Amino acid sequence: MKGRLLINGIDAYERYGVIVEHYGYKGVVQYPPLKKVTFNTWSEDDGIDPDLSNPVLDTREFDLGLFRINDDHIDELLDVLADKPYSEFNFLEIGCCINLRLISQSNKEVLRRLERFTLKFAHDTPLEDYVYTPPVDIGVKQNGYELDGVSFAEYGISILKGSDEEISKSPAVKKNLLTNIESKVGATYHGTRVVFEKKEVALKCHILAPNMNTFWRNYLALLHDLTQPDERMFFTDKLSDEYPCYYKNSTVNKFDKLTNGKVWCEFSVILVFYSFRVGEQYYILAGEDGSLLLDEDGINYIDIKVYDN
Repeated sequence: MKGRLLINGIDAYERYGVIVEHYGYKGVVQYPPLKKVTFNTWSEDDGIDPDLSNPVLDTREFDLGLFRINDDHIDELLDVLADKPYSEFNFLEIGCCINLRLISQSNKEVLRRLERFTLKFAHDTPLEDYVYTPPVDIGVKQNGYELDGVSFAEYGISILKGSDEEISKSPAVKKNLLTNIESKVGATYHGTRVVFEKKEVALKCHILAPNMNTFWRNYLALLHDLTQPDERMFFTDKLSDEYPCYYKNSTVNKFDKLTNGKVWCEFSVILVFYSFRVGEQYYILAGEDGSLLLDEDGINYIDIKVYDN
C-alpha cells in the first residue's frame, strides 16, 4: 500500500489512508485532446481544409478513483488539494509525476469498511518538460498500418479488431441548399454531385510493453508524432490507400501493470480523416448511431462505390 502515490511529497496511504483503485490509472495515462482545429469547408468538395500549421494540445480532465482505508485525515487531504491551485501527484507505481488541479468530488460510495470516492482533476500542462526519444522495438510483428510511413508496430502497437470497419465506413454526405416551401409538396434539393463530410475514425490500439519505462517512451513518442505541424498521413494496406488526417483525442479502455512487470494498455486514438476520396473507393454504410449496416440476410455489410469526379 505504501510507496505507490505521493501527494506533494507525502505518502498518500500513510498520511491520508487512500490508495488508487484497480484500473484507476486510465485517466492518468490518457492522451490530452487537441485544441479545436480551424478549417474551411466547401460545398463542392469532399472533407474540409484544416489549418494544421500549429496544432496545440489542450488541457484534459479525468476522474481518479480512490479507496479510503480509514477515516483519519481525509478532510486534511481535501484541504490540502484545495489550499492551492495545483498539487504534485507522483504516481510511483506507474512512473508518472504531474501537477493536477482539483475540480470536484464526483462520486462517493461506502463499501463495508472501505469508502470509494472519485475526484475529478485537470492536467493543464501536457508534455511539460518532455524530450522526444524515438520508440524502441518490442517485437510486435503486425504490419499494414502506418503513420507518415512508420509502422505502428515500431511503437510497439498492434491495431485491434474493429479498426478496419471504422476506417472504411462511409462519412456523412454534405447537405447542399434545400428549398422547402410550406405551400408546396415536398422539397427541392440543389446540388449536382454527392460530396462527403470529414469523418472521425477510432483507431483501436493495444500495447504490451516489457516495463513501465518502455511503455512511456513508446506511448509518448506516438503522441508527439501525432501532434506535429501539418497533416498526418495514415496508410492501411487493407484498402491500399493513404488518408490525410489529424489527431483529435483519445480514450483509454484498460491500463494495468501486470505481476511480471509488463504493462498492458488498450486505447483508442481518434483521427479526423478530412480528405479521403481518391479514384475508386468503397465505403461501408453506417446508421446515425455509428453502427454498420448489414444486408437483409444479416451477413454482409452494405457498401457503396464512389469515384472522384
